[in-house]
Amino acid sequence: MHPAKSVILFTTLSGAGYGLFISMVVAAGLGWAEPNLIVIGVSFALIVSGLLSSTLHLGHPERAWRALSQWRTSWLSREGVLSILTFIPMGLYILTGWMPVIGWIAAAFSFLTVFATAMIYQSLKPIHAWHNHFTVPLYLLFALATGCTLLILFTGGWELRLSAVLLLFLADTIQLFYWRYLDETTSSSTPESATGLGKFGKVKLFEAPHTESNYLMQEMGYRIGRKHSQKLRNLFLILYGVAVIMIGYTLHDGPTIIWNIAAMIVLTATLIQRWLFFAEAKHTVALYYGADSA
Repeated sequence: MHPAKSVILFTTLSGAGYGLFISMVVAAGLGWAEPNLIVIGVSFALIVSGLLSSTLHLGHPERAWRALSQWRTSWLSREGVLSILTFIPMGLYILTGWMPVIGWIAAAFSFLTVFATAMIYQSLKPIHAWHNHFTVPLYLLFALATGCTLLILFTGGWELRLSAVLLLFLADTIQLFYWRYLDETTSSSTPESATGLGKFGKVKLFEAPHTESNYLMQEMGYRIGRKHSQKLRNLFLILYGVAVIMIGYTLHDGPTIIWNIAAMIVLTATLIQRWLFFAEAKHTVALYYGADSA
């Protein structure tokens, strides 16, 4: 699938924003940190920036509001509705003087919004790389890991830093299992099953259906070389490993600059992971354009 910059920014920034807010509410509930207006402002800015960037991928952004009416059947619509509703308890959390109940409600809505975002992709059966049991946990873990890492910059003690290390390590581990799954499995669809000609033997592309590139080939037939894919995977693992070591090294105390660098590293690594999430995904429509598998 074509890795659109707007969607990559949307899922990364909004996920970090929701994760930051959830981390703050949980940390406050456990007594690890105090509710912070600056944290709310940063999380709000990240969420809004992500939502605005997502509209850049639309052909007619002025019609985006119509998607909200399909919440009964569409995860995309549910995500839009939840993202708007979440602002209500987030605002009330501030106005009510950090009332814990309101905070937990806002955190729950934030969690559900990230869940809905992940379900947009997991629900797409024609894309083997997304329609599996790894997609939702990865989206939730990366949101919480980036959010918790960002929260360290503003408040909290060693408990929060330890939580960030554990979340980063868990996200890294699940990501490795996900890549192993991609490398060892393929879609059940084949050129033979897609064309219905399997009973006659092996199906090969005789002539391309189009003389030049079209929308399907551009958006759903994106290809990334195995060599480049592996390099980016390794870069992601190195960056996440460095961030874990940096935060772990300053578990009890340390210079603020180290946490700032670690946060930037985590955001950069998450952007790489999200780019690969789209670039490595294959739509079954590619089988009609000569692909051997999806």
